[in-house]
Amino acid sequence: MTPAEIDLFVDRLCSFWPTTNIARNTLKNGWKHSEIIIDATAEHGKQVLADCKPLPKFPDLNAIEAMFRKVMNRQLTQIGCDKCGNTGFIEGTPIQQLGFTYRTSQYCTCRKTQ
Repeated sequence: MTPAEIDLFVDRLCSFWPTTNIARNTLKNGWKHSEIIIDATAEHGKQVLADCKPLPKFPDLNAIEAMFRKVMNRQLTQIGCDKCGNTGFIEGTPIQQLGFTYRTSQYCTCRKTQ
């Protein structure tokens, strides 16, 4: 979609929830950097808008990108890591501070292959 089509898509999406306080310009500027939205066509946008109508609240970018992937028949690549379960993070060394123990996470070695 072109930047103008993305602007129109955001405007139409915001019209589904007119009483919700949504920063349209921020959405428009941010969503213009989403590769999946840029690769989509206006027809894909219409299908995603139709899928958004029954939603109870305004969807975030992750939900919108997932809808575009579904409409465009694209899947996220899975690298099949057994250590992290494809999350990219593993449990790190716990930290103790002020008498409390905090769990930490760290990048999995599989992230280097992406």
